[in-house]
Amino acid sequence: MTAAPWTVTTTHGRPVAVTVTLRPSAAPADRDALLSAGIVDLVAAMVAAATGTDPVVVDLRCLEGGDARAVEAYVAAARGLVQSFVLERSAPSGPVNLVVSAADQDADRHATLSYLGSSDGGFSWGACYDLREDAS
Repeated sequence: MTAAPWTVTTTHGRPVAVTVTLRPSAAPADRDALLSAGIVDLVAAMVAAATGTDPVVVDLRCLEGGDARAVEAYVAAARGLVQSFVLERSAPSGPVNLVVSAADQDADRHATLSYLGSSDGGFSWGACYDLREDAS
């Protein structure tokens, strides 16, 4: 059995980061697993991380290669999940946002996560920051 084409880890800090790394795969079985079990793993990690008022960021890292359509479908699902989660949470709660980046965008990703964890970034709830659009 091969490893799943994604990993989900949680790092507690400010913000709490739920990091999802999508590894390249073109196999139909991997795509199907990503868009079912991969989404379930994200929901479980996001719910577990967002237990207080600290900001939470879903840090979605897209590695090069693989099935681009499956990656975009996962990004769209993650965006919808974050937005729905923010709308459905009861008070008191903290902000939850999504940051999408490519593997080579460490500096941009770090700056965005730092901003969202700061008091200046606290106004942002349910937003998607897709850093890939600025990648050249």
